[in-house]
This record gives sequence, C-alpha cells and structure tokens, in this order.
Amino acid sequence: RGECADGGALPDGDCEAAVNDLLIRGGRVIDPGAGTDGALDVLVRDGVVERIAPGIDADGAMIVDATGCIVTPGLVDLHTHLREPGFE
Repeated sequence: RGECADGGALPDGDCEAAVNDLLIRGGRVIDPGAGTDGALDVLVRDGVVERIAPGIDADGAMIVDATGCIVTPGLVDLHTHLREPGFE
C-alpha cells in the first residue's frame, strides 16, 4: 500500500500525481547488468526508470515502501520443452 509524497495515504490506491510518478523507496535493487546491488530508491516517471539512487526526493510521486523487498529489472522464465507433442 502506497502513500503520496505529502504523507497522505491512498485509500483508493490513487493519487493525483501517481499517474505519472512512482518512487519505490528502500528496496534492495539488484541489476547485474549495471553492477548494482544495494538498498536504493527507484524513481519512475511516465513509465520509464529515471533515477536509481539512495534518498531520492520526488515531490508529488506515489511512494511504495519496498523495505525488505527485492527490486529487479524484468525477469524471464526460460523453461521450455523442445520435443514433438504427443511423443513424450
């Protein structure tokens, strides 16, 4: 459950500025491609990651407390079976 940057709760899961800005605060950010692994904030603006750093201040953004959670780029499940169907 998130809250607005001004401290107001989101009873209906909505915040006026949240349509465009999201701050994921305090999660363990792991991105092997960028060599990142640490407790950081992630600022998303208009659906694009704009900044990853500790202590980001984003007025008007919806804030999600990710303390104790892992934040990563998208994960892909490569599990597959390559055989002729019906002949297992």
